[in-house]
Amino acid sequence: MKKLILFLLIALSTAQAQMLITPAVAGNGDSDSVVVSFCTFDTTMYPIIADADSIIALRFGPDAVLTDSLTQSSPAMFRPRHGWYEIHYRASDSAGRLGIYHVYVRVKIGGAWRGAATGSYQVIGDDVGDYFAGIANAVSSSGSGAYACTLYVYDSGSSSAVAGAFVRLLNSNQSAVAAMGNSDPNGRLVFSLDDHEYAAYVNQNGYSQAVVPTLVDFNPGGANDTIWLTRFDPGQTPTANLCRVYGYVQSLDGRGIDGVIVTARIQKSPLLLDGVIISPFALTTTTDSSGYWYLDLIPSGALDPDDTKYDVTLHYPSGTILRKQLSIPTEASFWMRW
Repeated sequence: MKKLILFLLIALSTAQAQMLITPAVAGNGDSDSVVVSFCTFDTTMYPIIADADSIIALRFGPDAVLTDSLTQSSPAMFRPRHGWYEIHYRASDSAGRLGIYHVYVRVKIGGAWRGAATGSYQVIGDDVGDYFAGIANAVSSSGSGAYACTLYVYDSGSSSAVAGAFVRLLNSNQSAVAAMGNSDPNGRLVFSLDDHEYAAYVNQNGYSQAVVPTLVDFNPGGANDTIWLTRFDPGQTPTANLCRVYGYVQSLDGRGIDGVIVTARIQKSPLLLDGVIISPFALTTTTDSSGYWYLDLIPSGALDPDDTKYDVTLHYPSGTILRKQLSIPTEASFWMRW
């Protein structure tokens, strides 16, 4: 008997294996549409892409009432290739209602229906001008709860909004990610959540959490809460001509991973700095208990050739986690996001 797991890809979160719904923000006109994409895996022995026995997709409108129910036989559901599926929806329901819509996909395995994956998107209006203005000011949202809950991220020193903060909300026992997103220019995020307390992990350049994780409460459902961040100084480099490059390595539940080896090297040769050969060049450090690391590197623009990029790798006992090439800016510090 096949054992299937459905992985979803959510648009706000560029590195997670979750449901992909595009666009994440849509209008409610007749021609405004969204595409839901997902893939099913057979995990009996090891994950391989495989077709599900049966699929049903339930979509709920802003009032949490079932809008439509589609199966594999629906002409709105496509299978572009083996194990992959797409559903094409008109963004809003027949009444053109605004708000957050939720899609819940279930698969039939061995004669039983099982929950597989959820995703959300927001319908904001029907006027073309309003639509694009809404996208520019769109509030990120995710989650599969019954209520639209608002979270604000503020600077504890100035009480000003912190834009672009990446927030992960974990359930009460911190065993799964309930929602995630990035704060808008007003420091605001909107999540679809149930009326519970959640553990929040936040990352933003130049800031740190005083308490990790921060507990946020959305009880009763639809309540608001606030996270306060403090300014973070990564410290000074030994000499003024270096850039302190820093970052975090975390697990899917937002916890820091200790002992990850971070290496930055330049493989180009010869490489010059003020006429002096410095190639080959490599520096290594290890993440601490919070997953934090830093390396003091020469900015790319100070090197000859000035388009030189660093090869940065993250290595764990289980193998290489990530490899990336990047230019180091001529700045005192630089937060490296993956």
